[in-house]
Amino acid sequence: LDMLSSFQIATSYPLISLFHYLKHLVRLMVKRLLHVWLNGKMMPELQNYAEARKKFLKDYGLKTVKQEFRVKSLRYWYAGTPDESCQGMAGRVLVDYKTGQWTPRYDAQLNLYDMAFSEKGGHSHDRLYVVTLNEDGTYKPKPVVKDWALGIRCVKTFEEANYRVN
Repeated sequence: LDMLSSFQIATSYPLISLFHYLKHLVRLMVKRLLHVWLNGKMMPELQNYAEARKKFLKDYGLKTVKQEFRVKSLRYWYAGTPDESCQGMAGRVLVDYKTGQWTPRYDAQLNLYDMAFSEKGGHSHDRLYVVTLNEDGTYKPKPVVKDWALGIRCVKTFEEANYRVN
């Protein structure tokens, strides 16, 4: 969690600062990996988030098929890493976990993941969820309406903004 917020902050700074933040992130990741390897368990501050994820999967009757896998759309020049693809009684479910407040861009992000996943030959998911994991071990699922056009509009808006800057 610290790593993500550090990276988001770093992307708004000049390149040299970005290098220092990335160096910091690598140190943080190594520290956490060593903790797990030496102690055989997750760092205590992350344990409740992991428990919230387990509760969500159990409550919704979902079994993990894939975790943290790369998807890309050559058609729309989009790539990302969804958190989890699951199988349940209602079909295939794509899940993205968050630890902060929900924002509308998460809906576009999940639709883009699903679109890119199906573009590379996978089957489109039947349901999409953004799940907020809370520090106290609880979770709040938000079903996302499947709307690939929303994701495409976001990509095109980004392209237009980028074109104007360059």
